[in-house]
Amino acid sequence: MPLEAPDLSRYFTHGRTYRDIGTTIIGDPYDFQQTLTVEELGELPMPSGRFVVCDPSMVGDSDLPTLAEQVEPGSYPASVARLTTAYTSDPGLSWSEIAALRVEVRDTPVVAWEVAMLDGQDPDQQYGYPVDTGLACIVDAAANEAFGDGAWDRLAGACDDWKAVPAVVTDPASGHAIAVTNSGAGDGMYPFWLGRDAEQKVVCVVTTFMHDIQ
Repeated sequence: MPLEAPDLSRYFTHGRTYRDIGTTIIGDPYDFQQTLTVEELGELPMPSGRFVVCDPSMVGDSDLPTLAEQVEPGSYPASVARLTTAYTSDPGLSWSEIAALRVEVRDTPVVAWEVAMLDGQDPDQQYGYPVDTGLACIVDAAANEAFGDGAWDRLAGACDDWKAVPAVVTDPASGHAIAVTNSGAGDGMYPFWLGRDAEQKVVCVVTTFMHDIQ
């Protein structure tokens, strides 16, 4: 069965807050204040308009699958949604995690979300990409092919051994870039989505790491 797309506008409404009350799986109560903020990372060059979503350790692998949906080549803004959690009883106790990474293609409202299909993918097939380094990225397919060997080390060096993420990071050797972030829930398999406007045109590509945003 295909995945059901969530309403990702909840992730990218800057400053949105909500209260999360419940119990853990062992029965302990919790009461949190949740705040979503949107952080702009800069422009991601997309020379071919074909998207690859992957762990950055895989960048440079020409066998990585591309999304079936292609957009006009250009340079598009990348951003992340950050979820900050604070104890309602003690707001000074808080922590934050990256909930999603987005590349915006058009400045129009999203009216529908859908699973982003891979090129040649069976619509009934579930698909996610693996993360083994605690990082995830979006990169243009042609740029990915141009990175070549050693991309991981060069990109890590360009952003202080990944300490500067989330960011748009440029490879000093090839001049190509990736939009990269910490994957909020750590290692695992993560999905990606398309947002479409009223004309059915692609507005954005999003990969999500946290799936309990209210």
